[in-house]
Amino acid sequence: MTGGSGGDNFVFAGAFGHDVIEDFIAGASATDIVMFDHAAFAAVADVLAAASQVNSDVLITRSTSETVLLRNVTLAQLTSDDFLIV
Repeated sequence: MTGGSGGDNFVFAGAFGHDVIEDFIAGASATDIVMFDHAAFAAVADVLAAASQVNSDVLITRSTSETVLLRNVTLAQLTSDDFLIV
């Protein structure tokens, strides 16, 4: 999936499968946000703990059947401001 210009909200609820965000901009001053339903992750710290670096991308793994890949993002770029639990 690809967001438009400006800030984007990428929302994941229920069984979300394997998704790829092509243009996520990470960091405290960025306006893109990944939102997870509270049933997927209880806290932002849980999202960050589930994130791993895979080559030039970050893979967030909830289960073997539910992942979100952030293309061209490093773990070092991610902050708690990039995520919201709803």
